[in-house]
Amino acid sequence: MATHVVEALELAGLPLRRDAVQASPDWVLIDALDLVIHLFKPEARALYGLERMWGPDSPSPEAGS
Repeated sequence: MATHVVEALELAGLPLRRDAVQASPDWVLIDALDLVIHLFKPEARALYGLERMWGPDSPSPEAGS
């Protein structure tokens, strides 16, 4: 999936960092400068819970103070 995303970004002319793709066995991060794409296995997605951090129900910055 990451390969297809990188190819699509390149086809669209979006710049990628030289070391744009970083990976572990459970996730891949693609850095296209202004756009960062995370691909997760379902178990890793549940573990990291990015929706809790960045979704509409995420805590407001004031709540962390």
